[in-house]
Amino acid sequence: MSPPVAQFFLNHPRYRSTPKPHLILPEPFSAFCLTLYSSDDKDDHDRIMTLPGISKYYGLTGRDDPKFEKTSGLVDGFMAADHLFPFIVIRETRLVESWTDNPTPRPPMIGSLAFARNPYHDVPAEIRDEVREREKGLSDQEGNWMATAIVLDPVWKGKGIMAAAYSFALNEWYLPHLSPPPGHMSAGWEPGNIPSQRLHEKVGFKVVCKRAVPKEGAGKPMIIAVWQGAGEIGKTGTIYEDNEDYVEDVDGAMGDT
Repeated sequence: MSPPVAQFFLNHPRYRSTPKPHLILPEPFSAFCLTLYSSDDKDDHDRIMTLPGISKYYGLTGRDDPKFEKTSGLVDGFMAADHLFPFIVIRETRLVESWTDNPTPRPPMIGSLAFARNPYHDVPAEIRDEVREREKGLSDQEGNWMATAIVLDPVWKGKGIMAAAYSFALNEWYLPHLSPPPGHMSAGWEPGNIPSQRLHEKVGFKVVCKRAVPKEGAGKPMIIAVWQGAGEIGKTGTIYEDNEDYVEDVDGAMGDT
């Protein structure tokens, strides 16, 4: 971690440095914590990605799917990047607090989440270069971010763990450290991915538009939402001003969390 990042976490009341750095989630989720990601987590992350409850949302049929390595590599790139928010792996607190080096097994990954600077793939192609040029000189405090690599082992679903971790990261890291606006945090999911839609609604995202597909036959339709925790915001005043509105059909209606 860079000195400013390290200092931020050293001062956080829920940060513990031993035996491994971790952030304990607030009650009633203190049995879970956020930890650093390392290359040793890749196999566990790939395992979760190939579970039936997860792989279908990546368009994968399993580890033998020809698209698996590319998709896994893309997600791993986000996971392994030098994120300003480095605590992106969810684990059980009790296992982390008894974690020593070999031969103690590495505590399994329950799930993950990552924040990255927005690459602007979702804005219309005709203005994409303009937006990137305008945004590249912005500081992290001014720039636009996206949430990515959000997965949870289905064994743990329905317990509110991902929503708790996601909310904690947004409110305890993104909001105070990056001081938005003028930037904003966005997220996206495919129509029909009801679990993701429910999760993002629960933690405070609002649907603002649909993804601009790069070219005919390329990319997938995607719902784009912006986090409202830094203040109410829609399409106006964001990088998505020129995107088409998303009109939800009956089959895409939100359900209970």
